[in-house]
Amino acid sequence: MKTNFKIRLSLLLIPLAALLLNGCQKKEEPSNVVVLEPTQSQPLKIGEPTQIIKLETTKESQLRYVSKTAIDKQNNRIFILSDRNVFIFDGKGKFINKLRKGKGPGEILRTFSFSINPAKQLFYAVDGFRRLCVFDYNGKFIQDYQLKDYPIMNVQSMDSDQVLLHHFTGEKKEEQQHIVGLYDLKDSKIIREFIPEDESSYPSQVAIMNNSFSVNGSRLFFASNNIWGLFEWKNNQFKRILSFDIGKRMAPSSFVDKYLPVEKRVYFRDDALKRGYVPWLFESFNFKGYYWAIIFDEKKSCYAIDENNYRKVYMDGPVSAYFGLPDIEPLRYPKEVTKDYMVFACSPADFFDADDTETTKTITIGDKQVQIDMNENPFLIVAE
Repeated sequence: MKTNFKIRLSLLLIPLAALLLNGCQKKEEPSNVVVLEPTQSQPLKIGEPTQIIKLETTKESQLRYVSKTAIDKQNNRIFILSDRNVFIFDGKGKFINKLRKGKGPGEILRTFSFSINPAKQLFYAVDGFRRLCVFDYNGKFIQDYQLKDYPIMNVQSMDSDQVLLHHFTGEKKEEQQHIVGLYDLKDSKIIREFIPEDESSYPSQVAIMNNSFSVNGSRLFFASNNIWGLFEWKNNQFKRILSFDIGKRMAPSSFVDKYLPVEKRVYFRDDALKRGYVPWLFESFNFKGYYWAIIFDEKKSCYAIDENNYRKVYMDGPVSAYFGLPDIEPLRYPKEVTKDYMVFACSPADFFDADDTETTKTITIGDKQVQIDMNENPFLIVAE
């Protein structure tokens, strides 16, 4: 009798032990969900400004602001996105050319973003939502591709004759849309699609991003401002490697649904901020052993997540704080992210007050003294 009881008890304990063991193993598995709340109190110093590049100011090269940069040191080029156009400078900031704006052959109307191909010394520019243009490194027009049924807002050059396109999903369609497409330049068509729109809580609410793609050495990342997560290109597809949890700052569906009609979407961002919600993920990327998430709140709060321990989360303010840069609005998000450095940009006018009587002054950026003139072009800050 006792033997039978022991056997039955053993049979009951075996599956229970298996369940407990399984549960313990699951707890040890790293989760890709990161709560965007700081867990570290010590400031994180990630780098410092190492170079100031002043962009030549001429009648043809006047810049109101800088939206995006691409520095190609090997080929002595700096590309600047400003005022919906691409301006080309050499590595020291001397102006070379800009794209011609208009409706004629080889001209562009409004450039949302661009991507360089250093190996071929070409760059791809997104003109409006439905045209992709190719130029050489001097701004000479090569050819264009019409994308009538596939509106886009960003492009990423690949090694082959293909580019990745960030699909604009603001146009509601009956069928399921995808957020990224792989475009074959030889066949002039989308050959694969990635990241279904249901990855987003509100796919119709999307703002134009200048830097949705980022490259860190051999690693390629993608983030869309209406998806709370970061994707990495692995095995010829995008894998969601991180999901961000912002808690009660996330706009509920009952609020978001009010802004689905096209005529109301323009009010979504400001109304969300007024109610204390964060409407979008501003940018996300990988840099120097950390994943970064900049959220679209009033201060462009930037979270740094240890790549090897997702529980180590820093939030020292905007991304500029991690490099000891001045806390001014234009420096609260980078204009370019690479493996070794970030690029920031600001205007000399950002350092002048209404009471200033002089148009020139000397300012300090990190350990560098910079002579500025309020009438000059914006300058670049390379931080590494």
